[in-house]
Amino acid sequence: MLANGLSDLAGLGDAPKLAETLLSLMPEASVLIIDTELRVVAMRGQIFERHGYDGSAAVGLNLHDIIPATAWERAGAHWRAALAGESRTVDMESADGQNSRAT
Repeated sequence: MLANGLSDLAGLGDAPKLAETLLSLMPEASVLIIDTELRVVAMRGQIFERHGYDGSAAVGLNLHDIIPATAWERAGAHWRAALAGESRTVDMESADGQNSRAT
């Protein structure tokens, strides 16, 4: 099903369309797409709104300028590692005290 939903994305070059496709397949999910310079390409989904982020205003901004400094201190190294091709699983608490897991 996912492969069929992504088949018209022409090599996945259209990140906003990719985000919308993923959300249509998994409506409870949220999608954050960044480029190799950590700039936000797309930010869509309910989780960002619940935490006070405006996804459309975030596009083009650097990720470390959007998230709180304390969150960047905890997560920035993991973002950079992911961009370097490393695989990690990270458990951390969000600013509102809710646990989250990123893989």
